Amino acid sequence: MCCLRRRKKKMNQQQLIQSTVIALAHTFGYDDAVRLQAEAELEKFKSMEAYSQVLLRILASNEVNNDIKNAASIFLKNMVVQKWRGSIEDEVARMSDIDAQFIKDNLLEALVQTTGPVKRQIQHMIEIIANRDFPEKWPLLLERSIEYINSGNDQLVLNGIIGLQLGIKKFQFVPSGEKRIPLIAICERVIPLMLNILDTLANAPSDNLFHCPVLVTWTRFQNDAELWEEDPHEYLRSQYDAFKDVYSPRNEAHSFIQFLVEKRGRQQFDNMIALCMQVLHKYSSTADPAARNAGEKYGALAILGHLSDYLKGIAFYRGNLETMLVLHVFPELQSPLGYMRGQACWAFAQFYNIPFSNVSNFSNALRLTLNLLGDADLPVRVRAGTSICNLVRSKQGTDELRPVLSQLLDRLFALMNDIESDDLVTSIDSIIRRFKYEIGPYAISLTQRLCETFMRLCENEDDDSGMAANECMSALQTISRALAEAESPELYAALEPIVVPFLQKVLTPEQLLFIEPACNILTFFTYYPKKISPLMWTLFPSIIHVFNEGAFDMIDSMVDPLDNFISYGTEHFLTGGPYLESIVDMYKRVLGDINMPAFEAGEVCKIMESVLQRCRGRVDHIIPHVLETACGRLLNTSKENEMSKELTVYLLEQVSNCLFYNAAITVDFLMRHNLVQPVFIKWFASIKLLQRFYDKKICLLGLCSMLAITPTPAFVVAGSTHIIANVMEMMKYMLTIEKQIEKEGEKKEGDDDFIEQEEDEDDDDDEEHMFGEGDADFQFNENADHEDVDDPEERHLDQLEQLTMFLDDGGELEGDGEIEEAEFEGEDLDGDNEDEEEDELFENEQGGGFETPIDDVDELEFLINSFKSLFTNSPQLEATLTPKQQQKIKKYIDLIPIRKAKEARQKQLDAEDDAKRSAEVQAKKNLGKN
Repeated sequence: MCCLRRRKKKMNQQQLIQSTVIALAHTFGYDDAVRLQAEAELEKFKSMEAYSQVLLRILASNEVNNDIKNAASIFLKNMVVQKWRGSIEDEVARMSDIDAQFIKDNLLEALVQTTGPVKRQIQHMIEIIANRDFPEKWPLLLERSIEYINSGNDQLVLNGIIGLQLGIKKFQFVPSGEKRIPLIAICERVIPLMLNILDTLANAPSDNLFHCPVLVTWTRFQNDAELWEEDPHEYLRSQYDAFKDVYSPRNEAHSFIQFLVEKRGRQQFDNMIALCMQVLHKYSSTADPAARNAGEKYGALAILGHLSDYLKGIAFYRGNLETMLVLHVFPELQSPLGYMRGQACWAFAQFYNIPFSNVSNFSNALRLTLNLLGDADLPVRVRAGTSICNLVRSKQGTDELRPVLSQLLDRLFALMNDIESDDLVTSIDSIIRRFKYEIGPYAISLTQRLCETFMRLCENEDDDSGMAANECMSALQTISRALAEAESPELYAALEPIVVPFLQKVLTPEQLLFIEPACNILTFFTYYPKKISPLMWTLFPSIIHVFNEGAFDMIDSMVDPLDNFISYGTEHFLTGGPYLESIVDMYKRVLGDINMPAFEAGEVCKIMESVLQRCRGRVDHIIPHVLETACGRLLNTSKENEMSKELTVYLLEQVSNCLFYNAAITVDFLMRHNLVQPVFIKWFASIKLLQRFYDKKICLLGLCSMLAITPTPAFVVAGSTHIIANVMEMMKYMLTIEKQIEKEGEKKEGDDDFIEQEEDEDDDDDEEHMFGEGDADFQFNENADHEDVDDPEERHLDQLEQLTMFLDDGGELEGDGEIEEAEFEGEDLDGDNEDEEEDELFENEQGGGFETPIDDVDELEFLINSFKSLFTNSPQLEATLTPKQQQKIKKYIDLIPIRKAKEARQKQLDAEDDAKRSAEVQAKKNLGKN
């Protein structure tokens, strides 16, 4: 690095450079002894003064190969980490202050002179050092960045902006106050420079403004092309790493284009597209391939792909997209340049859902894309594989991929062995979704491969592996769901020998990130077979163990599988082991702890509800524990008690379930513990919270069970007027809800033919209808150049600043701590603070989707029978009924046989619908056999 500022050498630096290069090369060897000796040598060199100069000169040398440079950059980066992130007391292994200053003096210049993975390591070093030293202890970073920005040289300007961006990144989440004062001073110097650059662009010919993103993409293309050849794996990581590449110039350019189009209207959009098309026509009209500017076309295709939704949403462009693909994209699928083949795959995938007037155009391009799955270049194979995610979603793509489905899956899994990519797993997931009715023959192989891939990925700790592992779990969930939709419950049993050992490894405290998807998979395997195998029961203790080890906040994921174990394996649950005791312990630990959040407490109530309803008459001994815990939480008035309106409903339903389970045992407990009055005062004061049909039904069943006790309890006799009035009021609302449901059902039946036709054409197809019909165009925002535009990110930052100021002043938050949900006590972030008449409860829960034993209980008949028992046991109470109540009871009695007939008819219709659905599913499954 000829421009690096030299310091006095204490030894022959050229010899040290040569020794370092040799040692770095030996670290790649397979001989452990040689490798360990080389690593020891490097550790010795590291302690030498001015050794940072040696490493920087290696990075800038044209005589050292890229593998050695990359290794040297990582070695230097680790030294930087140890110096600026290590313990202050750990002075022995850290570089000297002289070396540290040398690095700070020359790092930005090194950024200019390097490319590819080495450049990324240098960016990482700048960020690490700046996080501790900038700007007070590293003023040169600001001065040198400004110098570069003022240079007029595109490369220097770009690197100056990158250096400055890395320096001020430390202030990104710092709220307003003293800590942001240095940033304000920096902005006062830098913003005028940025405005000058923007003014220059704005005053230049109109195409220049749009040419800038193309130039940035072209600059990135040059780096990408070098990286493609030198290190394909690193190239792929740079393309797909969502964490490291968020602030890359390429992504910033694409964000700028998106913002410009969204906020500045159709004219700007047309100018941008015209520029891109000019680049494409120039490329295709140049006869000599050597004279073509591949980088410009690469950039133009990138911009067109990122603006694909707009192009597909405007009639003028939509009608010409097929021609554009045929002339400028599809030929590149056979380009001699690997990076152009890869870019063509990506571009094709962005326009997969346009209407093709000549279907052979799509067919030929799809065939070429599939051929590229065997390309010599790894990045091309990956681009082809990730493009399948979109191509399989089109109707034509689905039909044409069906005959080669087995080979396609083989190719994708083979690619997964070459590179860890969450996008490749997403393609597999998309295939499973599209062929869900035909996936049965591949289910065992797919599941085995995904489980093996997941476990292999979990052995690594990098972000790429973590994201790919997460997508594997998503694909496994998709398979589990597909088997249910394809009505193939027998396959769950066939998959158990693979899935159960896999879930045993995942359902551990060490895999907390994957507990939720693991429980989702387990839910399918315990629900659709409608029985629990002995092998599946081995997972019950795993769930309990994970919970006991601290996964309390994941109990909502555990509710469904635990409910299935209780519901479809009731006998084994009660007699096969300490399963019931585990549930009772979980219930008491969560609900009995008033500091446990209300949401988690509500979830554990659902599990106990399943026990009380599924094991009715067989778990009398747990009723006191349930009531003691539920009533204790319900009636606790201390400020520490974490309560919500939803939890109040769940707790009242615990009492209702106990009454429905055995009213005599429940009433005896309440009376012996003096809980009758406080519980029922709370209950009747909270009637308005019972908003869902289910809430009303279980409470009605509980109260009616209490009315039927023989002999009638004294407090029931004393309060019978109030109890009867409340249950009849609940019954009235329930009948109203039932009528609404019937009307909605009739409307749904009228829509069935249309819905079925849509499903037959394409279950998920967004091909023809995604962008509207006819000539309807996408509507642009039209903001003048002098107008400010609304920016959601700015709104979020404003709210964050308000929130910070509120907390600094001693305010407290209500809610779960999330910014989106947090509220000021007595204030509203958006300035609105209107009280609603009645809160909508259970908004985040899916209504009507769960099955319970009380579904088969006719609440109206149950009500009438409880009244008969009450009036038989206490005849004097019948005389207390008002004439209106007497008339209503008579009407209800007459309604019971009508309801029974209607229920029988509905069961018959449901059976016919099920048979029709099964026939349709079988027809779809047969598609894969033909």
